[in-house]
Amino acid sequence: MRVEEIGSLGLWPVSILRGVTSQVIGRDDDVRLAVGALAEQRLVTLVGPGGVGKTALALATADEAEPEFERVLTVGLVNARERSEVACLVSAEVLGEPIEDIGRIADALSRVPTLLVIDNCEQAVDAVAEIVQDLLAQTPDTHILATSRRPLEVAGEVTVAVRPLAFPTDLTVGSVVDFPAVQLFLERVRQADPTFELADSNAATVAAICARADGIPLAIELAAALVRGRSLVAILEAMNDGSRALVGNRRDLHDHQRSVAASLEWSRRFLSPAEQALLDRLSVFAGGFTAAAAERVGGLSAIVGLAQLVDHSLVLFDPTDGRYRLLEVIRADAEARFSPTEWSELTDSHAHWCRDVAEEIGTGLFEPDPERRFPAFDFEIANLGVALRRCWQRGDTARFLDILAPMANWWVHHARPEGVEHWPDLLLDEDITDEQAMHIQLALAYYFSHRGGHAAAIEYAESSGDLARRSGDTVTEAAALMAKANAVAVMGESARGIALYGEALALAQKAAATYVELWARVNLARLDPDHASRHLAGALATATQGFTIGEALVRIGLSRVALAEGHLAEASDMADRSLEILRDVDYSEGIGTCLIARAEIAAAVGDVVAARAGFDEALRIGMLLVHEGVMAAARAGLADLPEPPSQPAPTDEPLTDRELAVARLLRGDLTQREIADELYVAPSTVKSHVKSIYRKLGVAKRSHAITRAAELGLFNR
Repeated sequence: MRVEEIGSLGLWPVSILRGVTSQVIGRDDDVRLAVGALAEQRLVTLVGPGGVGKTALALATADEAEPEFERVLTVGLVNARERSEVACLVSAEVLGEPIEDIGRIADALSRVPTLLVIDNCEQAVDAVAEIVQDLLAQTPDTHILATSRRPLEVAGEVTVAVRPLAFPTDLTVGSVVDFPAVQLFLERVRQADPTFELADSNAATVAAICARADGIPLAIELAAALVRGRSLVAILEAMNDGSRALVGNRRDLHDHQRSVAASLEWSRRFLSPAEQALLDRLSVFAGGFTAAAAERVGGLSAIVGLAQLVDHSLVLFDPTDGRYRLLEVIRADAEARFSPTEWSELTDSHAHWCRDVAEEIGTGLFEPDPERRFPAFDFEIANLGVALRRCWQRGDTARFLDILAPMANWWVHHARPEGVEHWPDLLLDEDITDEQAMHIQLALAYYFSHRGGHAAAIEYAESSGDLARRSGDTVTEAAALMAKANAVAVMGESARGIALYGEALALAQKAAATYVELWARVNLARLDPDHASRHLAGALATATQGFTIGEALVRIGLSRVALAEGHLAEASDMADRSLEILRDVDYSEGIGTCLIARAEIAAAVGDVVAARAGFDEALRIGMLLVHEGVMAAARAGLADLPEPPSQPAPTDEPLTDRELAVARLLRGDLTQREIADELYVAPSTVKSHVKSIYRKLGVAKRSHAITRAAELGLFNR
């Protein structure tokens, strides 16, 4: 085969691969991992879905590993299918001429230690595997770095999974610019529009674009290129309409890399019809799924098919929790392949499965050990939520109630639910059962109690309690009494609240409902400080039976008792440990409560700055949850603090968006040069911003600027 014949095959010339930039964003750990693997093994394959950046990572790895070899050679495979075609492409790079003789290629490679990079192996994986085996057997000083959407399955192969770039999912934590997906987007946007600036006004949209792209670099780069002719909001709207909106015109890319849709079609061509059908059916899931769920919704062949889809990098598997998921761009593309009738049938099957999940998880809220169900509930929140939304949109009230009722309390306490305003209408449905009404009314009681609707909370709690009493459900009756007690206590009727919690405690003990008993004791300690030690001692005995969250909340109460008795170190240690536990399980309401306790301790020792910061953070969480109890306690704590020391008078001029971004980064240990790197600006620009911040805030030091900005609430904007 002559060199010109390589072009006639439509194969990717090696020169184009050499031109691909080896500078990657957010891949430092991956490069180190791949380089380390090459040092230990002679065959390393970078495996990942299309568009994830395997080629760029391979070239960056080759650059880093180059000092260990006398030469680095790169071969790009795109349309090669047969062994002869792969051999000719390899020999063209090694020998300068296309031949099929593996012996001659091996002789040439044997002359010096060589790193051979072979890109895009998936379409010729069998041929590549044979050639790689032959070359490694005949050339002891050759190492091979391959990229593929599936492993080569060769003895001694080490696979390195190439994952999507991290992207922000919660804009309340840190700065979006800290995430590699956003950094890549900004770099590519500025290639199209050098004047583009990341600001508070557009940060949420940028983060949403990166999330919609699921951190896939190809999707991010194609979205960024659209900024030439569209606003960020228009780009996001186009992405929400499907992956086919992301199309590029770069001439240095092969056809299957010029759009997300083309990349997905390229991946699907290597699947059997059964595997394609399974991939499409898996698009009904949101937020991941188990193998059992895939078998239930996808059919009996799902287990074998899942393994194949994982091998092809179309489904991701997390061995730490045993769950699978589709990248959003893959999921949306698969969903779009169904007709409305087919999609309705598939979502109905998914809703059946969600009903069973809801019954299994939700009915355990007040059982002896509900906390063991928290991980399962957290895993399936997305699936349950999307099933409820689909049922509501198509008017399937019966199925909606089947899914919602068993887990309504979990939903209110842990999922920050949307659409709760419609739940009272469900109680009027003629098909609702008493048991369903009982659970939904109890959930509404807690929901309105936390949000200041105390009269409604009491009404729903009483109705739920009546239904529970008539059905002999003592546990739910006790829970309804606690919901009512919480509402009346927040209204200022502490004595009545104590009496109701006492009734709930008696019922819980009668029914051996240890978790309800635990919460009753914790709340009694909160309302009855004179007897708090006795209540908490009983609660702690229950909590230490394995109730992690309950134990953390009991220790918050004990820290307050220690504070009242003047044992400040003990109080601080218990509150700190509780906060660590609650953050670990991501229990927001408990975190807010613990932050208030820690702020009270800080105030007691005279650390007004720490106390104010703690109350501020608790208030922010309370506002996020719309939790009246947390908000009221945080505001009361702030009101009790002494006025901050006088500061130099600030100017009336507000901080600009860029100055706010700099001010947020000043809170860390970053130098001004590091802040400049984070914001993609010159160090002199940061220095100018800092001077302006000091002037506007009326301060002269960094620490004073941070404190002043926190007092003005600038970090919460």
